Amino acid sequence: MPSRGPKSRPKPVQAGRVIAIGASAGGIKGLIEILPKLPLIPNCCLLIVVHLHPAAKSFLAEILSRFAHFEMKQAQDGEPICAGVAYIAPPDFHLVLDGNCVHLRSSALVRLHRPSVDVMFESVAREQGPKAIAVLLSGSGQDGSDGLRSMKMSGASTIVQDPAEAMFSSMPAHGVATGCADFIIPLRSIGAQISLLCAQG
Repeated sequence: MPSRGPKSRPKPVQAGRVIAIGASAGGIKGLIEILPKLPLIPNCCLLIVVHLHPAAKSFLAEILSRFAHFEMKQAQDGEPICAGVAYIAPPDFHLVLDGNCVHLRSSALVRLHRPSVDVMFESVAREQGPKAIAVLLSGSGQDGSDGLRSMKMSGASTIVQDPAEAMFSSMPAHGVATGCADFIIPLRSIGAQISLLCAQG
């Protein structure tokens, strides 16, 4: 009897909706709390920017994969976005969405950061508009606030971690100050809120 050979993997499905998450200091702890409560959502992918040391090798995908229902991977330049996958910005590269692909850019620092949450949010706003969801978590400085405005103006839904509970409140507080946060909620509620927004279409 002929051997069956290896079982073929299902063909990747292109993601039709992007959930963009930005964080800095204290943000990894926040992601570890959010991700277990965020189920695998059909047709959705995640883009994640966390400020990391530019010269250090990142193990963030491996760390977060222990807690996530989504497949966690460090983004590669030019790869298409697939449902069920989280694309994490590597150190010292901006992560941008262009059409249905992610790209890595070594362009200038933005608010002293590369990757920049603003750069990611602004690209997702351009490409996804009302289909997108922005999430801004703990961090120092103002990165993410301009991008949050862009997301809101494009019709995207916007979520900001409650600054009162954030390990570093500056980034979420500046996000709240824009007046562009649809939801200002604690970490324990963010996963459920994302699921609800996706279910509503």
